[in-house]
Amino acid sequence: MKLFLDTSVLVKLFHDEPGTPEVTSMVAAAGPDVFVLELARIEFLSAVYRRLRAGEIEEDAVGRVRGFLEDQLLLFRVLPLGQAVLREAEQLVAAHGREDGLRTLDALHLAAFTLVCGPDWKFVCADERLSRLVRKMGFDAVTPP
Repeated sequence: MKLFLDTSVLVKLFHDEPGTPEVTSMVAAAGPDVFVLELARIEFLSAVYRRLRAGEIEEDAVGRVRGFLEDQLLLFRVLPLGQAVLREAEQLVAAHGREDGLRTLDALHLAAFTLVCGPDWKFVCADERLSRLVRKMGFDAVTPP
C-alpha cells in the first residue's frame, strides 16, 4: 500500500489531535511508500505559525517542529511541484471547481496524486469534501477522524 498525504494529514503527525494515532499508524505501516507534494512544506509551515498565533503551541516549539518535519520528509518521497502538476490541477479545477468546490491547494495535491498513483494507492486527507471527490474520481481515499 502506498500513501499520498496532503498537508492536513501531515500536520497530524506533528500535533496531537483527533486522527493523530491513525495517521501515525498508517505511515508506520507504509514504510518508505509515503508520498507528499513539495508544497506541503510551505503549507505545513503556515499551519505551524497559525497555531502559534492561536496560542496552541509555544514559540520554542516552532524550531523543533520544523526540524522534525525536515527529518520526516527525508523518509518520505517528496514529489516536485512542476508544470505537469500545475496543468493537471488546472484541468481538475475546471472539471470539479463548480460542482465539487475543488480549491487551489487541494487541486495541486490531487493533481500530483493522480499523476503518480496506481491501484494500491490511498489519498489521505482530513477534508471530507476532498475525500468525497477523490472517491468520485474512482480512487481510494482515507479520512482519519
